Amino acid sequence: MAMRGARRAKQQQQQQQQQQQQQQQQQQQHGGDSFLRERLDATGADGLVPALQSLSILCDSRRVSTLWASQLTEGPQGGPLAGLLQQVLSQDDHRGTQQAALSVLCALAAGPPQQEDAAALLLPLAASVFSSSSSFDIRRDSGETLLHLAFNNNCRHLQQVLTTTPPVLEAFLDTLQHCKYDLASVMIALDFISAVLEKEPKTRAQIYAMGGIEKLEGVQFLHSEAIDKRVSFLISKYFDNFSDEEAEGPSSFSGNFTAAS
Repeated sequence: MAMRGARRAKQQQQQQQQQQQQQQQQQQQHGGDSFLRERLDATGADGLVPALQSLSILCDSRRVSTLWASQLTEGPQGGPLAGLLQQVLSQDDHRGTQQAALSVLCALAAGPPQQEDAAALLLPLAASVFSSSSSFDIRRDSGETLLHLAFNNNCRHLQQVLTTTPPVLEAFLDTLQHCKYDLASVMIALDFISAVLEKEPKTRAQIYAMGGIEKLEGVQFLHSEAIDKRVSFLISKYFDNFSDEEAEGPSSFSGNFTAAS
């Protein structure tokens, strides 16, 4: 009898412990769910992210007709879409919404002139995101937006891109240092640097003065044949015969470019 009583007491104790563990797990899960719900309520990310992703598809002229993007960007200040992107990128720190908004902005920048003009209204904001300490994927998307704004539609906004604040050219060179482990970021930076050297010969002095050769050479450790060839080509074409006497420091640069068509 005593042994049976002891077994029952032990079983009851185990059941109580299991119940306590289940209650603790439920409380933890409820607390996590509550935090998530509060976060989503505060940012609207659960509804805003898929909406922005849909807008990105509608605004991609390479995938669908330009009709939707034209309607969304009609009117003063780039229409309602530009206002939405301005608000999201300047006020919402949720990573998902920022990335989705940049996807829309990039699609506009890569589109026909009307859409590109709408994206150009947010150029300072895109440059600010690109020069920030955001994660590499956020910076990569903003860098791609700047690349399209600079060279799409016969370089219509190249002057604005090169003279905006914070400085874009310096940020692309910094990308070669700080995001060099991400191959896509490196390729976007090399696309911009090679295109700007071709269109704006004056930028050669700027790039040289900012340690551009060392930063270009620094990505060759990635052991990518495509990157090695591009870097070697850029250095040999633009900097092999370039001397310190020819280089102008950033402070002496007037900020006036003349884009080649």
